[in-house]
Amino acid sequence: MEWYQIIFLVISLALLLAILINPKIRLFNLIIQQMKVFVKFNPKITKQKLSLHDMIAFIIAPIVISTIIVWGFNFIFLADVATVLVTVFSIIFTVLFGFISVLVGKTNSSNKIEKQLVSETFTSIVSAMLLAILSAVLLIIYLSVPGNILLIKLISNIVIWFSLVSLLLLLMITKRSYIIFSNAK
Repeated sequence: MEWYQIIFLVISLALLLAILINPKIRLFNLIIQQMKVFVKFNPKITKQKLSLHDMIAFIIAPIVISTIIVWGFNFIFLADVATVLVTVFSIIFTVLFGFISVLVGKTNSSNKIEKQLVSETFTSIVSAMLLAILSAVLLIIYLSVPGNILLIKLISNIVIWFSLVSLLLLLMITKRSYIIFSNAK
């Protein structure tokens, strides 16, 4: 990497950080709310604890699996696959955005547990949407830096990690949606 590229990278990262700490864009609350979804629910206890099983399944396992795939098996995306994945993540985002509008109608439930389930499902949908957007952006960056193998592997690792988490969130959303809408009858 040339010296001017390093300067551009540092400036870009500083601007990205400035954008991310903007109160209108800040996503820390979403991350906190998503972590609250990963609690072991017990109605008898007021202070819920994070579920170790959920933390392993939704956070640790995807990181380990993606790291093994990229660094252990020397995997990187082909340009054609990366292009298709950008389209797939865009479609996933659009479908989830449409599903939110269907789910909003269930927020008026008088059942406290159902209301919490709808709220947690909403949070998981928004989290999956965010992961889809970030994956698409990372893949676009991936396609524009063909020579830097370290950056390519790092982006591949992150995209596979986000993809695994998104898949797990989609499975959880599917199960919870079934529960929400089958109990409505």
